[in-house]
Amino acid sequence: MTRTICLFLLPCLAVISPGQAPLAAHWALDETLGTVALDGSPNGNHGNLVNFQGTPWGPGILGNGLTFDGVDDYVDCMRNGGLPVYDASGTPYSVTAWVNAAPQNDKRIYAEGISVAPFGGGALFTLGSGTSLQTNFRVYIRNDQGGVLLVRQSTSAVFDGTWHHLAWVDDGGNARLYVDGVQDATDFSYAPSGPFTVDRVALGAVLRAATCCLLTGMLDDVRVYPFALTFTDVANVIANTVLPTGFQVNQPSASLDVDGYSGSPASAASVTVPQGASFVLTVSSNQLGLPWELAAAGTDAIPNALVLTQNVINIDLSHPTTVLLNNIFSTAWGTPGGIPGFPPGSVTVSSAITYVAPLFPLTLSAQFAMVDPTSPDFVRVSSAANVVVP
Repeated sequence: MTRTICLFLLPCLAVISPGQAPLAAHWALDETLGTVALDGSPNGNHGNLVNFQGTPWGPGILGNGLTFDGVDDYVDCMRNGGLPVYDASGTPYSVTAWVNAAPQNDKRIYAEGISVAPFGGGALFTLGSGTSLQTNFRVYIRNDQGGVLLVRQSTSAVFDGTWHHLAWVDDGGNARLYVDGVQDATDFSYAPSGPFTVDRVALGAVLRAATCCLLTGMLDDVRVYPFALTFTDVANVIANTVLPTGFQVNQPSASLDVDGYSGSPASAASVTVPQGASFVLTVSSNQLGLPWELAAAGTDAIPNALVLTQNVINIDLSHPTTVLLNNIFSTAWGTPGGIPGFPPGSVTVSSAITYVAPLFPLTLSAQFAMVDPTSPDFVRVSSAANVVVP
């Protein structure tokens, strides 16, 4: 893959230092007084505390947290950039928070709604407590037309009067929940479908024509990311470690995932596969009929292995196990048959390949690339994935 890239893009290559992965909003909730919850992201989506009495700030997990009384307290968040984060079009995003709350019926941690909608109407994206399972997490997503896209409860208990970390990750409908860093057993996958129009963002309630679903409990360190977090990213958020950059993300011209997991700007996807078990590597592209490449190495993907103008290569090209499966862009990607009327570039061809893990420990990294004349690099590169066989 990259040997060909180097032949005609050598002047573009660079080595850069990791930066900080993008944030749509970050309410640390570390204040001790006042009526504003500051947003630590560059967007300035500060939250206005509404109806809080006395001193609602108190010890949380990371510094202070904010206590909601369940009667009329909520945080009305500005929308200066990056929010609302949900659009029902498949754009990846993540929402994380520390939560300490007792069992309660249909109360909300984080919500995006429409100010003119009546109860039961209008677009809505909310994360909160369950209904039939009031100790558990519940997600609810509804579009402008009243179509319920997703309503599902977690397997894990969350609202049990102790601190838990939640990470809701939605990668184009391939959604999942992490509770205290462990992926919940519930299948949250769904099909995003618009239109979806919202203009309110809140912590601790749903804001629309009438406020509802008020949380009783504490929140700490609420974050919104404009990408799908990986397992590694979630662990770093829990540890309050700044998420770096240096990794390529999927794009229409070049996409790769392993068992449905793809990488983020901060890390490669990481999938653990037992010895002898199967896993599925899926690659796709909308650049039909153009040459492709798949690089693999017997070591972890690394940040900024090679940095092009608009693409980042994360395979360790100097590693002795690195191989190029298409012999340096030797053949073209297939064109689908039986789909008349589609102009070039409007169809994505996807190939899912099932592999069986060996009966010995192994670490493998992989990354997909497609020739793309619209790119200043003349190629597009997918996210990277690590497959670990313990």
